[in-house]
Amino acid sequence: MATELWKFTGTQLHELVKSKQLTQDEILNSYRARIQQINPSVNAIIDDMTALVVPKPNQEIKNLTGFAVTFKDTVDVAGRVNSRGVSNHRNQIAKWDNPFVKNIRDQDALMVGRTNCAPIGLRWFTENDLYGTTLNPFDSNITAGGSSGGAAVAVATGMCSVAHGSDYSGSVRYPAWMCGVYGFRPTMNLIPSVNFDWQQNKYFDKSLLLQLFSTEGIMARSIDDIQTVFEVMKSRGGSDPNWIPHKHDYAAGPEKLRIGVCLGTENTLSDSIMAAINDVIKYFINAGHKVEWITVPQFDNADILHNQILRDQFLQNRSLIENIISDTKLIEVYDKYCDISNEIPKQQLIQKLGQRHQLMAELTGVFNNWDLILTPVCFEDGLGMGEDNKNTIRTHEIFKAMKMQTATSFLGTPGLSVPIGMHSGRPTGVQLLCSRFHEHVLFKAGRELESAFGFNSLDHLT
Repeated sequence: MATELWKFTGTQLHELVKSKQLTQDEILNSYRARIQQINPSVNAIIDDMTALVVPKPNQEIKNLTGFAVTFKDTVDVAGRVNSRGVSNHRNQIAKWDNPFVKNIRDQDALMVGRTNCAPIGLRWFTENDLYGTTLNPFDSNITAGGSSGGAAVAVATGMCSVAHGSDYSGSVRYPAWMCGVYGFRPTMNLIPSVNFDWQQNKYFDKSLLLQLFSTEGIMARSIDDIQTVFEVMKSRGGSDPNWIPHKHDYAAGPEKLRIGVCLGTENTLSDSIMAAINDVIKYFINAGHKVEWITVPQFDNADILHNQILRDQFLQNRSLIENIISDTKLIEVYDKYCDISNEIPKQQLIQKLGQRHQLMAELTGVFNNWDLILTPVCFEDGLGMGEDNKNTIRTHEIFKAMKMQTATSFLGTPGLSVPIGMHSGRPTGVQLLCSRFHEHVLFKAGRELESAFGFNSLDHLT
């Protein structure tokens, strides 16, 4: 073929293999060459697994045949290190797959590598002492995002068609926005995830906050690819006790959507961020959807609660970070996290978690009136490298800028970051939010924007 295979979406390659116009070997060779060509300049993939992939000859066509997938260095992939970006975990070699990884493997995806991340997923910047810094392919002076920055860069540069990431406080949606790809956070517990501590011979302890706020997510250059991989990832629960089996009807939902536009409060948006919001509003109105400006105080209240609870946990876990994680930059940043934190008495902590339930109920009521909420991904343009490590004032400002990531994670709200264009040489886009278990509405709107704006990171990087 005249076009390089790595430029195709996973869905397109799947159909080409299905129609016998391509083989898995040809696709794998294309991605292997692309990784060898591009990765040294961006440091996104920290474990090139292409040499380990052996496509089956004359195989049955399965759901992910033709898809090249990477995995964030926070999950168990059999036979590979799961370091979570931490030097002290570099000998954690998984003996079996995380449940969702097994689901992907069983559908014959080409598992081409593992991607770099912030240490234990705790920064919006992707750098660590073990593997170094991942660079934004559009501008190396700004962050690629985090903590799933390696995943976003791998997709944006064509080193995979789909990348796994995890999202606690925007760790999928923010780097996707920074790198010009789609970033999807689903409803909590739809995608099963359990990791094992191979040195201690027990399942990893999963903190209460991770159980409440963190989920696995997906990045890709097309909505079709995200939906296909999402269906596979959530298909079986394995050993995850919190997994929720749920069947989506992607044909459901109204033809014309009710879309509320929320910018939060006390925030001044840059020209590029506001222009992206206005461009998407204009499209939705012209397409016949109902669009209105709304206020959602639950996001502001959730942001306050989230920061209070999270910062209390920063103080509680300070010795763990310093003595066990021992990543140089993370410790410096973590000290600034602690400087803006206050300890919460245990009884108040329990009460605040109860207030979270109240806010979630109120937000469910908001979604009874709106199919989607349109917001900025972040209230600031691309952050400079290491900007969270400047001083405590700047650290506090960055937390405020991430409100639409932290608050929505805190409330368990599904979200999708959508790239729509370029501004000053960098990607720009918006965030769509929906009610829990209504991912079909996200994908419907995402497909419309994909068709209307036609943005593809590869058009600006190759």
